[in-house]
Amino acid sequence: RLTTSQPLHAKQQIILLGGSTIFNAQVPNEKTIASLLQKKINESNHDATVYNFGKSGATTSDRLNVVFDKFLLRPNDMVINYFGVNDACINKLDFTPKTNSFDLSVVMINGALMTLAKNLVVFNKLKPISKPGSNKAVLNYVSKVTIPVISEFNSICEIRKIKFLAVLQPSAYCINTVEKKTRLYLKGFSNSPEVPIRIANKLIFFSLREKKYFVDARQIFNENSETNYTDWVHTTESGNRRICSFLFQQISQRHWLA
Repeated sequence: RLTTSQPLHAKQQIILLGGSTIFNAQVPNEKTIASLLQKKINESNHDATVYNFGKSGATTSDRLNVVFDKFLLRPNDMVINYFGVNDACINKLDFTPKTNSFDLSVVMINGALMTLAKNLVVFNKLKPISKPGSNKAVLNYVSKVTIPVISEFNSICEIRKIKFLAVLQPSAYCINTVEKKTRLYLKGFSNSPEVPIRIANKLIFFSLREKKYFVDARQIFNENSETNYTDWVHTTESGNRRICSFLFQQISQRHWLA
């Protein structure tokens, strides 16, 4: 997508990677996370151009491979990988309907559970059931693909003197207090990805928490009453502004801006 207010000839490039949550189809170009970050950088008199490399459904492996294949990176450039959800949902074993009777039965049961939770307070804490092997599939993918590719990418960045930040993204399942609109949406979400996301987030956090290039952004919407989500993960203009401020703070305190 077009990042607005880009300078013509900047000393530094900032590549913002992610899935649909970076592509930001829910808002116009000037309200994406990338454009809001560009505006904040311009206002702070730093000389950098932000590029939006978000792609719907893209995993960490896909985006990190693309950025080296398609983009000429220079020393002092910056790569920010906003990730987590698509890596957890790549297999979609928990919530994608299949044609066999067992998988369809799981989907139907989950639909019934969510209907009960939506209409009767006593069932509010019901959670969707998981298909056998789905949790293991998430663990295998994150441990054997996502985490290794992030580590390898960081090693390459260190050699090339490129700055790299891996940001574990938030979702509605990470918030302590969910505002009303999002809460009602979650109650009616029969094919919820909550289980794989929680599994993936836990593994990612405990694997990368001591790495200097990693930061956990899952709690940035806590204690915030604004409507930050359009669903369970895609963000509104308000949510994008909060994410933008978080990213700007992270790169500023590391003194990464030209």
